[in-house]
Amino acid sequence: MAEPLFSLDPPPGTYPYRHTQDDRFQYRAKVQPAGECLEFVVRAVDTRRAAEADYRAWAGIPRGKRTEPESDQDRDDSIRRSTERARRMVRLLSLEMGADRLLTFTTRDTYALDTLQVIWDRFCRMARAFDPSFSYIAVPEPHADKDHWHIHAAYKGWVNINVVRRMWHAAICSVTGRGKHSDTAGTRSPGNVDVQYRGKASGIQKARRIAGYISKYITKDLIERFNKKRYWHTKGVKVPEAKRKWLEADNLDEAMREVMASYGLLVDGQFPVCKVWKPGNLVFFWVHSDQLPAPPF
Repeated sequence: MAEPLFSLDPPPGTYPYRHTQDDRFQYRAKVQPAGECLEFVVRAVDTRRAAEADYRAWAGIPRGKRTEPESDQDRDDSIRRSTERARRMVRLLSLEMGADRLLTFTTRDTYALDTLQVIWDRFCRMARAFDPSFSYIAVPEPHADKDHWHIHAAYKGWVNINVVRRMWHAAICSVTGRGKHSDTAGTRSPGNVDVQYRGKASGIQKARRIAGYISKYITKDLIERFNKKRYWHTKGVKVPEAKRKWLEADNLDEAMREVMASYGLLVDGQFPVCKVWKPGNLVFFWVHSDQLPAPPF
């Protein structure tokens, strides 16, 4: 048997199931709970790099500073990864919140994105004063002219759209100094709020639909133009910590089946997967049920 990569005793429970020089790649599952869903990500991991990362963390060796991409290809890859991470987090936050409404906030005049964020913050303070349970996940999106922005926000619960519009108008006027009129219809209105219910689905199905819908607004163009936080959300909404486990499977299909079997979700050899996405040597899949089983690891 080949010698382990490090002579020091590894931190308990962090090294792969079969970690040797001769068995470099191994499948690992990441199980992410969010609301009433479980998201599974299975990928082939370079065990040498994983062991080195575990060792650095165990030994207290700080990670090096992130460097700027050196080539256009590196920069494109970095933007693509940032876009995927932001989309995934927006989707998970929306699921955790159990969103069942999608609101779109627009302004009549054109404001810079920094100004729009100040308007949004002012609106959120008003909304929390009106309803302390107010929570959201919001994503800005540019119009076709690339200068005029609007905001999409996932929201949970019944909403009085007339009250929301008045608060949105008040937020715009208080930040921009735009004249406030008692008549806010037509051309005198500083903006508008539309609400969508995303079809007849209910419960977890509606939450999944809205989560997928709002995450699509995280685009490469948004990442490139707005190199800050690409979405805004209520601080009290947090995605639970994910669990990770090294698998014994030798291919992606076996890895999916191994994870499902460990959760007791196999029925007649099949498992209740809602969606599967296989980009290269990686697989994402989602399941949900009325009562999710407790993680076996």
